[in-house]
Amino acid sequence: MSRAAVRCVAALAILVATGCRTLAPPAAPAVALRPEALFDALMQQSEARRSLRGLARVAVDGPAGSGRGKQVLVAARPGRLRVEFLGFLNQTVALFATDGSRYDLFQAEERFHRSGPVHAGLLFESVQVDLSPEEAVSVLLGDPGPLLGLALAPAPRAADPEVGIELVDAGGAIRRVLRFDAAARLRRAEARTASGATAWIVQFEDYRDVGDVAFAHTIELEVPASATRARLGFREVELNPDLPPDIFELRLPAGVSSELGGTGS
Repeated sequence: MSRAAVRCVAALAILVATGCRTLAPPAAPAVALRPEALFDALMQQSEARRSLRGLARVAVDGPAGSGRGKQVLVAARPGRLRVEFLGFLNQTVALFATDGSRYDLFQAEERFHRSGPVHAGLLFESVQVDLSPEEAVSVLLGDPGPLLGLALAPAPRAADPEVGIELVDAGGAIRRVLRFDAAARLRRAEARTASGATAWIVQFEDYRDVGDVAFAHTIELEVPASATRARLGFREVELNPDLPPDIFELRLPAGVSSELGGTGS
């Protein structure tokens, strides 16, 4: 038998063995996500997502104890926040609000109200979340904390190959280390201090569409310095809703005792 005939017989055998199916071409290798594109997408997202209103189940564990419950959340950039704590029958048991410069905290059972200027440690004192209002609003909106003053590092300097991008301050110190999935969705953000210590870590999970936007419905936060962990799961969420201008101010019922809060340390 000639060589040509042998080759024909071999080819026929392969066709029979594969059921005469056309063999699919090999899958193309995944295209690496460019750091510049990821950074630009973050900046565009930060500009497009201005506010939200939602219902979430929140769990917090920290030095002051553990808490579980439902919360109505309203957040607007840069640091306006309203948190309504709901009881077993969805009644309001506490309410926190800040317009970015002042805050109010109302506790329904004690009919007690405290107000004062925004200061360092305010959210930890009020809602056991050790972030600034600006950081909390940004994280709720799916960002890795405020990006103002940060720039894309020239090249990833971390040894971990999964790190998507690093953001640095004007002095070149790494302030954010970010990971993304194959769809360019932010999955993990580590915030660092100017000295390089980890300030907090947040993970974004359970992406679902809100309108035409893929939005993380589960957010997990860890703050090593205060040994605080929090997990938030959105049940309902609306992006860029029309908000009343006074929603970040409290209107208190009659007979509520008030005190002026401190300015923190």
